[in-house]
Amino acid sequence: MTDLRGKALVVEDDASSRGIFERRLRALGMEVVTAGDGEEGLALARREAPAIILADIKMPRMDGLEMLKALRREGIETTVIVITAFGTIESAVEAMKAGAYDFITKPFDPKHLELVVAKALERGRLLDANRLFRDEQEARLPPLVGRPTGGDRGERCAGSGPYPLVEQAADDNGASGDRGGTLLGAVAG
Repeated sequence: MTDLRGKALVVEDDASSRGIFERRLRALGMEVVTAGDGEEGLALARREAPAIILADIKMPRMDGLEMLKALRREGIETTVIVITAFGTIESAVEAMKAGAYDFITKPFDPKHLELVVAKALERGRLLDANRLFRDEQEARLPPLVGRPTGGDRGERCAGSGPYPLVEQAADDNGASGDRGGTLLGAVAG
């Protein structure tokens, strides 16, 4: 049996199924918190910041797909694995289109659960490492053209024009009207 570290949130309305998932994940070395529906799961996801979430698709009050969409709207990017009954694979596919990482059918194969959870945890670690690396690089290296003023790559960069550092370099070299010629001269010379 693999030793997996991290916190898992199990969101399942059936108490028996929830208990089985909880015991299996604990046996794999995980810390586990549980919820009986999507609303409770959403609140726990905000408060507990789990490494992964296993969420049943069919639940009262708020189902797993609604919870997944709410998480994404709030910017919570926790890896979500949906749980579905064998005959409702279409729902699992819909959940994956909405951002779920993978799905597990009920009844589940313990080895398959272990494999999916291990891959999900690895994915989360890689995403965290990538985010950390990107943040370190952005903090250390000045932008070549400028940083976007918003999150969308198509938005205008901060500065006086579309190429603020190039324009600044041109201004520093005494260019006033013919930016291109002065800048090319500075680069060539």
